[in-house]
Amino acid sequence: MANTKLLEIFHSFSPEEREEFTLFLKSPFFVRGGTEEMLRYFNCLSNGNQDTIRNKINIHENVYPEKPFSEARLERATTRLYQYTEQFLMTQYYQRPTNSQQQLLDLVGVYKARNLVSLYEKQLSRLKKAAHENTMESSKNYLFKYQVSLEEYNLKSYSNNGKNDLAISDLIENLSLFYYTEQTERLNCFLLQQKTGIPKMT
Repeated sequence: MANTKLLEIFHSFSPEEREEFTLFLKSPFFVRGGTEEMLRYFNCLSNGNQDTIRNKINIHENVYPEKPFSEARLERATTRLYQYTEQFLMTQYYQRPTNSQQQLLDLVGVYKARNLVSLYEKQLSRLKKAAHENTMESSKNYLFKYQVSLEEYNLKSYSNNGKNDLAISDLIENLSLFYYTEQTERLNCFLLQQKTGIPKMT
């Protein structure tokens, strides 16, 4: 029987995702060797009939048409394909348009880790501008503003001369806004949940 986790994931793929995952498996950046067998395995599970995917021998014949059946070989291929599938899903999720704030924050972290100071400072300026332009009140936006403030605090701490406040006041303010907004949102959910659970008076 085919791996049920893989089957469940592949059955959830849209036609566009099937095409994208095929491109993913063809990319040497992600898949180092064994591309053809991974593609055959994916196509077998995605397009094979029930008789094929119920039987490991049939799956093996599709993935390794010129080799004798080996359960160990098929298990290794299954593990690899599952790892690539998870990597594809995580990459796709990370690159979604609604994750732009986190992408900006992570890029700041990349520049900082590589000690690219000028790029780090420019990216931090972009972050501050993005945080300032977003005026919607929500815990998500206040968290973003807090994270930006934390980066600014870290930057100023590197060259601390004892003559400025290291932007700590902004850091504390944004942390408080995030905390109290998040607390209020969760409290509202709690109260609404209690309200819906109260039996109606007859």
